[in-house]
This record gives sequence, C-alpha cells and structure tokens, in this order.
Amino acid sequence: MTVPAGQHETADKPRWSYKRHQEFKLRFNHTVITDTVINQINKVFGMSDGILHQQHSARVGYRWLGEYIGLYGYYRINGEMHWNKEPLYKAQPNEVMTGSLTIGDFKYKTCINGNCFEMDRARTGFTMISYNLYHYFGGRTPAPHDTNVYIMFL
Repeated sequence: MTVPAGQHETADKPRWSYKRHQEFKLRFNHTVITDTVINQINKVFGMSDGILHQQHSARVGYRWLGEYIGLYGYYRINGEMHWNKEPLYKAQPNEVMTGSLTIGDFKYKTCINGNCFEMDRARTGFTMISYNLYHYFGGRTPAPHDTNVYIMFL
C-alpha cells in the first residue's frame, strides 16, 4: 500500500468486515525513513469498532525514530487516541514481522512478533458493523515522499 508524496491516504479504501481478529505479515521498506523524526503515529492497518472509526477503533501504527521503525498498538476510544508510549517492537527496513489485531469483548489487543499491548474498550460485547482501515500517513504532516507498507493478511 502506498501513500503518495504530499498526501495522507492510500488509494485502498475501507472494506466491510465481520472479523474481530486479523493476523498478518508486515514489512516496511526504506520509504518509511524520513529526514527528521515526525511526532505522529502513522496507521498501517486497523479495524473499526462500529460504524464510526473516528470514535472507536483498533489500529497498528508506526513511526520512524531515527534508528528504527517503532511499532505501536493505538486505539480510538470515545474519539480520543491512546497508544503504548514505548514501541511495541523496533523494526528495521525490510524486516518481516508477524502480528495480530483483536477487538475482544472487553479489550483491544495488538501484537507484533509476540510483543502485545492491550487496552480496555469503551464498548463491550459483539460489534456487528466493522470495516478495515488502511495505510494512512497521519496527523498534521503528510507523507514527505511516496511511503510504502507491505501487509499480507493470513
């Protein structure tokens, strides 16, 4: 998935899904390296928890931290962003990782190469409506150049 230079979003659009757990393989190449550390977490993949992902969702995020790619579990709960403060995993370009994203009955959970982060959901129980979210170079700063993320769903 590619976010073009100067943009925030990939051309891949959300797809409806009824999954509450998704496993994947993930790889970043050199295009995620930026000249400076940008203080934002960029979305690799996510799942809405209901009809409005801006209110409730679980996501896998990343940012370049100067020497490595920091991976994060981050969530929108009642419209507010929450994430683990330290990277869940520190990756190098072209490293292949395995991971999962889960919307449980009471918690969100993100795992990368066996390292996991959980957070309580504001909603509980089964979510009937859900859709997948794709690569987004997020926050205020758009992609400084074409940015590629490779994800294979298992």
